[in-house]
Amino acid sequence: MRSLREYWHRLRRPDRLTYRGLTVPIDRDFVPKAVVKQLLRDDYETPEIDAALALVRPDDRVLEIGSGLGVVSGLVARRLSSGRVLTFDANPHLQPRLAALHRLNAISNVETRHGILMRAPSAPTVTFHLNRHFPEGSVAGGAGTVEAIEVPVHDWDGVRADFAPNVLICDIEGAEADLLVGAELGGIRALVIELHPEVVPAPRLAALETFLGKAGFTPRPDLAAGTVVAWERAAS
Repeated sequence: MRSLREYWHRLRRPDRLTYRGLTVPIDRDFVPKAVVKQLLRDDYETPEIDAALALVRPDDRVLEIGSGLGVVSGLVARRLSSGRVLTFDANPHLQPRLAALHRLNAISNVETRHGILMRAPSAPTVTFHLNRHFPEGSVAGGAGTVEAIEVPVHDWDGVRADFAPNVLICDIEGAEADLLVGAELGGIRALVIELHPEVVPAPRLAALETFLGKAGFTPRPDLAAGTVVAWERAAS
């Protein structure tokens, strides 16, 4: 447990915090207090980060869906030598903040894109509901929605073919089953997925588990914590 003195020291630069050696820019008008507290307590996205760092290899090509503040992809990028990260987020307000994080940490192997990944999209854009607590923005909307905007849609198969990822990190507020069940996962060796059982029906989550098993992935219970699960495919 950190002392009040340690918290005060870390807040001497109120526009940024250091988290696991990564400098994270903090806009107090945008980043919720709950997220700031998690960063201060050293428990922001901990299960997702620990699982990703345990699975990633120096030459991996990592596709992240749901950039957030860029902390997960930033820490993963630092683990890579020749590898790269491609990260998507539907919230346009995150793009300048991701650029700032990369600039502050001299990260050059992460590409950010604004938009949503879908399989066989039927339209070039989709309605996305921005939430006052930015991590809870979603296509479905709900409590806390402050604005509905149109965001570009990127085709899953096209992105997978062009970028050729072998690791997938997915945190998309309840859309994980809709995207992944039935998706072509060729070339992907490992997945880290944050599940959202509060919005995704249990049968749908069970369908995701069944699909991944049939696709040759084996769960890694040693890397699972809370709602974060990890899967790995044995080398052929």
